[in-house]
Amino acid sequence: MINLTTAGILRKLSLMKFCMATGSDFASRWRLVRSFCKLAGDHSGFRANQWMEIRGRFGKGRPLRMTLRDQASDVIIFREIFFDREYQACTTLGFDPTSIYDIGANVGLAAAYFRARWPDTVIVGFEPAESEFRVAERNYARLGAARLFQVAVGSEDGEVAFEIHPERSGGQHIVSDTDDSADEDGWEQIHVRMRRLDAMIERCELPRPDLIKIDVEGHEVEVLEGLGKYLGVARGVLLETHSPELHENCRNRLLAAGFDVEEALERNDKARVLVARKTQRVHQMAV
Repeated sequence: MINLTTAGILRKLSLMKFCMATGSDFASRWRLVRSFCKLAGDHSGFRANQWMEIRGRFGKGRPLRMTLRDQASDVIIFREIFFDREYQACTTLGFDPTSIYDIGANVGLAAAYFRARWPDTVIVGFEPAESEFRVAERNYARLGAARLFQVAVGSEDGEVAFEIHPERSGGQHIVSDTDDSADEDGWEQIHVRMRRLDAMIERCELPRPDLIKIDVEGHEVEVLEGLGKYLGVARGVLLETHSPELHENCRNRLLAAGFDVEEALERNDKARVLVARKTQRVHQMAV
């Protein structure tokens, strides 16, 4: 028996209104409505081996075309970014970024959101998992000034074990010694390349990071460490953590690099989106 509260009913109505306002054609509106209805059910209607195209306009941004997989994880991320607007806090940092690093790009939906907000910024994405990268590659190709790399970002160069779960939002992470997720159903282990960003920025002649978005399922500290001196030139950081200890470690790293933690948005009892703004330059770099 479904127990719908007033708040639940209002949220569903808001989602339907969002679908009608976001989709720029009937097919896109129908795909969004259908996806959210399946998400509210038992997820049995999803077809993970199929992709769907969404044409839409988000807020006052330019029209966008995006590809999603017909599976719960992609729809959840779409809802979090475009309906719940979990990244909106980065638009209050007081500057328009010249470059954005999308670390943990997944299928490229965050990059699409950033492009809608900042049409002229350069976006650089990093996504190691093959299944997510293939979709992100299509989405990044539509963004204009954007580059996407199939690598994990961390504190050293090498190869790491990486686990993915097709039915979970953000269902991928680097395997640690204490990780027991391999015992759970649905996880698949692969091996991916890992690179430090400071060396990669210089080797690939990438723009210096201005706004950095990090969502790497528990290895955010290693990403911050691998940025090296380039963390000090960024003006803003948008970072998701999944434990109080990790949140505090990331916060201390950012404070040491000259950032002021502006906001900490709670997703649930574990996940929080940390937003930081540069208040001073710690690392002086040659122009």
